[in-house]
Amino acid sequence: MSFRHWESDLLQRKGKLAPKALAVFHDTSPLRYGVDCSWELLQYLERKPGGLSLNLSRGLRNLQF
Repeated sequence: MSFRHWESDLLQRKGKLAPKALAVFHDTSPLRYGVDCSWELLQYLERKPGGLSLNLSRGLRNLQF
């Protein structure tokens, strides 16, 4: 999980994602600070507009590219 957001960004920049591809990230709740890579993932997701965030429990966020 510590590098999945980098993977999705790279795939998008190289045009390897299908139009309107959907990416789902787990453990995205701001309540989970201190968990491995949460801070980097949250920063990445904040730069991406739109999507649906569910911050209860561990958190879930989806993005459509």
